[in-house]
Amino acid sequence: MAALALLLGTVLGAPAAAQGPAAATSGPLCVLTVAEIADLTGLPFASMVSGDANCTYDGDVAVGDVFTLDVRLEPTDPTIQTGGEDDLWFTRFDFETGGRDLTVGGFPAWEADEGLWVDLGEDVFVVQPMLFFTDEAPAAQTFLVSMGELVLSRMGFIDGS
Repeated sequence: MAALALLLGTVLGAPAAAQGPAAATSGPLCVLTVAEIADLTGLPFASMVSGDANCTYDGDVAVGDVFTLDVRLEPTDPTIQTGGEDDLWFTRFDFETGGRDLTVGGFPAWEADEGLWVDLGEDVFVVQPMLFFTDEAPAAQTFLVSMGELVLSRMGFIDGS
């Protein structure tokens, strides 16, 4: 499963999860349990792997479909001058399908079919589900915002007004 997360992360531009198939129980972004992720998404997630700037939750391929959810922080690109109110200008164009502007935890955010991006200033907080190998995947918009707000509140970033 870690190899799949690495492959999907490479394809989607996400940072690779930490090494090894063993489930980590801590890390800077592993603030939700596997059970909480399963409850929020309605999918039977089975493990999590902590990286330096991400937490990857995976389903059990031996039991069913292949799916992954990556929660991560990405640094903003200091060379991009958008002239806009936030650093999500290019994200809106790269991930426009089903997209909409909203506020998550007081921060400007962009939600699309492919994920949720929240501009925290120095970093962009991302929740990116990879559910395209799942026959009965829920619509990402049914859980992205609530998941993002829950993670940000537990990390202490939720005061961004």
